[in-house]
Amino acid sequence: MSSSHSSSSSDLESTLRKLSKEQLIELLIRAVSLAPEIRPLVAQNPDKKDSSDLVENARDAISTAVEDVDWEEWHHSGRLVDYDPVQQSLKVLQLSGFSEEVLELGLELIEQSREQIEQYDRDGEIVDEVHFCMDIVLEAFNTVDWPNHRKLLWLLDAERNDDFYLMSAFSEILKNPHPPEDWSLVADALLEQMNRSDEENGYNRRMVDETMNALTRAGRDPEVLDLCKTVAITDGDYLRLVKLLLDKEDYQEAEEWIHRGLAAEKEASSRSAGQLRECLLELRKKQENWDEALFMQIENFVQNASLELFKNCHYSAEKLNNWSTVRPLLLDFLIEGKNPWDQDTWPFQNKGETVPIRDSGYPNLYLLVDTAIYERNPAEVLKWYDLKSGSKGHGFHDRFRTNRQTKSVADAVQEFAPERTIAIWQELAEEQIAVTKPEAYVEAGRYLLRMKAVMSQNNMTAQWSDYIQSLRTTYRRRPRLLEVLDGLPRT
Repeated sequence: MSSSHSSSSSDLESTLRKLSKEQLIELLIRAVSLAPEIRPLVAQNPDKKDSSDLVENARDAISTAVEDVDWEEWHHSGRLVDYDPVQQSLKVLQLSGFSEEVLELGLELIEQSREQIEQYDRDGEIVDEVHFCMDIVLEAFNTVDWPNHRKLLWLLDAERNDDFYLMSAFSEILKNPHPPEDWSLVADALLEQMNRSDEENGYNRRMVDETMNALTRAGRDPEVLDLCKTVAITDGDYLRLVKLLLDKEDYQEAEEWIHRGLAAEKEASSRSAGQLRECLLELRKKQENWDEALFMQIENFVQNASLELFKNCHYSAEKLNNWSTVRPLLLDFLIEGKNPWDQDTWPFQNKGETVPIRDSGYPNLYLLVDTAIYERNPAEVLKWYDLKSGSKGHGFHDRFRTNRQTKSVADAVQEFAPERTIAIWQELAEEQIAVTKPEAYVEAGRYLLRMKAVMSQNNMTAQWSDYIQSLRTTYRRRPRLLEVLDGLPRT
């Protein structure tokens, strides 16, 4: 409490003690008339320890506040919801000394407001209203006479159901350091809750995370591993355990649990199975077992080809000095769709078991262009790019992806074929000019600058000047475009 607030309260108390009973009564009546929300507090019998009436009022206020939005009231007052009665009822409870009840109602408020926020809150107005209520809950949290571990449990319970960051005012409390013995009590309570959970529905994943964190902060690391094993067997959540074992560099046990997890997966193509295989691949790299790592990476490439996976194969193959053998197999897959392990030059005894998840057509021109850029082979870049130019996609994603790759192509062939680079920047600029929007003209200006740079390097200054003049003539009725052209260097 600040010194100014303490001084103000002391002055008020001194003044009130000087008043007679009649004067105090008159003062309270006037206060209630000015602030009707304090009536329940004034009417409360100071000797009465029963909070039931005040709690019932607060619950009624919450139920009313979380009802469907009254759109007529919104048009009339501009206010989507009204949580003022909730704030007032919580404040009265807090001032009456019922902090525990306020905390209980805070949990109910988080739960009951969720659906309303999810359906109607677009600009954060409802969240803001609930935040004001949670400020009062924070006051109760700070004043309630609970042991620290119970407060931590209440926070975890509240945050577990908080999908809209209503608990932001509390966010730093859990991050702050707390004694290990408090976290140990929290861990015991959470473990007991988990033991009481319905095994058929499995464990609450958020609660498992919380329990692991509590055990760790309590210094009970061996129990963290035991908990992960229990969850893996009960819920099939092997990934959490495997990652923990990898972090501990217990590679042998990690591999055992990876294989148990893969065997337990009903669908080999499931997300969980894919994540476990990624862990196995990571393990192979940590073990520097590059033969098996490369084998798995080639399988991944066939399953879902990408430039990143091509690079991964390159890295591992270099470790084995067999990139000259592997590279043609990957390119044949991109060009003709041939599985690498069906070729005579396949360098492993085992055959891959996966098949492509989706056949996007061969040759895979987009990826062939990317691989040629990666390998700094401008002749191949233009070869595949020219083939792709006649088969551009028509969706927004395809246009965006093609446009982005086209810029990379222009950079990749600049020294090899400057005339093609100039033509690409010109085409991109004129596409933007055709959009006829100011922001598109600015983008066109960027492409024209790239075009000018290449032309200047190749002694084509006169051609650059002639081209810009032709644009001025053609688009003389577009002042915003002319402004962009005026901003370009003339020589």
